Amino acid sequence: MEISNDDVYLACSYNNGNITIYNLHTLKVFCKLPKYKCQATAIKFDPSVENLIVAYSDRKVIEYSLEKKAYSGWSKQHMLIAFRTVSFHPIISICFCYDKLYLQDENSIYVFERSKEGELQPGKKKMKQSENSAFTVTDDGDGTNCTTISKYEHISSLHNFLDDLVLIQIPSNHILHHLPPPVWQKKYGT
Repeated sequence: MEISNDDVYLACSYNNGNITIYNLHTLKVFCKLPKYKCQATAIKFDPSVENLIVAYSDRKVIEYSLEKKAYSGWSKQHMLIAFRTVSFHPIISICFCYDKLYLQDENSIYVFERSKEGELQPGKKKMKQSENSAFTVTDDGDGTNCTTISKYEHISSLHNFLDDLVLIQIPSNHILHHLPPPVWQKKYGT
């Protein structure tokens, strides 16, 4: 469930793959997104334009324009392409900061450039990277260039806070010490 920044719209995702957008002023259904075979794992309203970004469990990301009640131009161009990377974790969070869209899974952050109209666009900057850099620029040949930041493990959340990006990461040893001692001491069956 997600509420738009202007408190006009409420987007609800259901277990059967349906996403319905309600108008909170009229308390009626504003529109329904086309049904998709997978469940939504993250939904977020774009704060600059009336668009809804949806990430599904198969890592497909769409952008839906509330003004047009249709997919945005970027989504129409990439409708048949699922967002694929080395990671198989579903996208669990969507965040906006300035002119960038951030998608987050358990171990990585994916950064997409946005145009002035708010729609996603292919990345145009080439990044210089060292051999041990955690930043990689991926290109599937379909125009969905994105910057992948993969130096983190066990990302809990990613948020925009006072024009800064805040990332909360859980250290592996913190997770292990909350497990029963036979698990983290590797004394199985003794």
